[in-house]
Amino acid sequence: MARAFDASKFRKNITKSVPGMSVGFRDPDTWVSTGNYTLNKLISNDFHKGVPLGKVTVFAGESGAGKSFIAAGNLVKKCTRPRYFCSLNR
Repeated sequence: MARAFDASKFRKNITKSVPGMSVGFRDPDTWVSTGNYTLNKLISNDFHKGVPLGKVTVFAGESGAGKSFIAAGNLVKKCTRPRYFCSLNR
């Protein structure tokens, strides 16, 4: 039987193995809404938060499900403010 994944042990190992990374991981403090309350709740467990800034976020699903609409239509539009950087790769 496989062992349960221990996120705290993983974080400690990554922090030790990457040169120059001494701060470690931290929880996000800035969020961008997806424009959809249900999707926000599924991603962040809050109706108003959505996608965390400073973290890699991947939208995956069936063709035609609206991934590009959410990413390009809502998130990139909201991330065009001067202090944000957003990249949309397909």
